[in-house]
This record gives sequence, structure tokens and C-alpha cells, in this order.
Amino acid sequence: MSTEDKKRRVVLFDMDGTLVPWDTQYVFAGYVVRKHPWRVMFLFYFLLHIPLFLLKFVSEEYMKRVFMSYLCGLSAEVVSKYGEEFARRLAEKAVFPEVLTELRAHLANGDECWLVSASPDFYVVPFARNLGFFHAIGTEVNLAVKMPICPELIHGNNKGERKVHHLQALGVLPEDGGLINSLAYSDSRADLPMLKACERQVLVNPSEALKTEFTKSNVKVLCPPLPWKNKSQKFLMILSFVMGMRSL
Repeated sequence: MSTEDKKRRVVLFDMDGTLVPWDTQYVFAGYVVRKHPWRVMFLFYFLLHIPLFLLKFVSEEYMKRVFMSYLCGLSAEVVSKYGEEFARRLAEKAVFPEVLTELRAHLANGDECWLVSASPDFYVVPFARNLGFFHAIGTEVNLAVKMPICPELIHGNNKGERKVHHLQALGVLPEDGGLINSLAYSDSRADLPMLKACERQVLVNPSEALKTEFTKSNVKVLCPPLPWKNKSQKFLMILSFVMGMRSL
């Protein structure tokens, strides 16, 4: 390994629950519904598929495609425009101040910062750009001339092991073993492959199950305040976003 490689510091950030408190797919759906209120009807199309998912007839990835049915009929240009607008608002209104401070310190230090998210790339990429990230990877959605009811995910759902595989394909992470002089931020056990591929970890509002995965003393924990007091309030807030009754 060259001296340059040893000096290179890679910092990976998850997005939903890590940089922002929300699962942004729900919030973005509400952003679109507020512009086109009738599109809330696609929520019922999604709900019809939940029994199929629970019975394991359809995958989590397929459910993600079904959830994006609210984009049906919109042009690629409109989806991209909404993604840019939403990303700007998200960066201005929803980022955890404590995590933003960490990001800015890494950027000031010249670290190679990557945003790696399972959310759709049409707002993940501009959101990352708004925050100054080196690069961003989201779930790549095929933006058709007219969006179908079940949009295609070009490389699948960018979650779990797929995040690591994507980073390996881009040369960010090595094919075998972990990356020295690297750091990963996440709130989720789904990101264990990415967290464990890095030398150090920062956990954001982690569950007890996630904390027990890491017993090393150099694991850092951040606990920024959440906008809800309990799970019931969180559910109601998410529902109000999806229904277009709440905005950032």
C-alpha cells in the first residue's frame, strides 16, 4: 500500500436516521402529494401489497418500487426538479446539527466524504451536493419519459451488503477486508456491512441491538434530539407526511 493510500481518509455517511431523523422516502412522497393532492390515492395501492409482503410473496425491493407509484405519469424532468427542490429544503431544515458539525469538520480536514443511502438518487445526489459531499450513492431509479406505476431500480435497492458492493466496484472500499484510516456513520443495523468495512464507527441514536455489535472503546455514539417523543407519535408524523398534511 502506498504512502498516499495510507494518508487517504475515507468517511462514509448513511442518510436516513443518520444525517436526518426521517425516512426521507415518506417525506418526499408527501412533498409530491402536497403538489398533486390526488396522488395520495397511490398510498392505497401500496397498502394493498402489504399482506403480500408479510406473506413473503413479494420482496422489500419490490415494495419500494410499489411505494414510488405516487410518481406514476410524471416526466423525468419533473421528478428531477422535485428532487432538487426537496433536497435543498431537506438540507436547510432537517439535518441534525451535531452530525452536520462532524461532516463539516471532515470536509475542512480534506477527508473524502461519501453519502451512501438507500433512498432514491434523484434527491440523494443533490442533497449531498448541498452539504458539500465528495460524492453520493443512492438507489438508482430509472427516470422514464413518463414514470410507470412501479419504477425500475437499475441496480437494485442500495441497502445492506449492496452498499459495500457498490463502494467496492467504485474502488472506495477494498475487495477483501476493511479499509484502514476510514470511518462510517450510521444509525441502522442494516448498515453493519458498511460499518464493519471501516476502521472506526460513529453510531447515531443507535438501538441497543446495534450498540451490542460494537464493544470497542473507540466507537463513538451521537444522540441528537429526535422530533418525536415515542413510537406512536413517530408513526402519526410519518403518516401526516405521506398524506401531504405535514411538510418540513
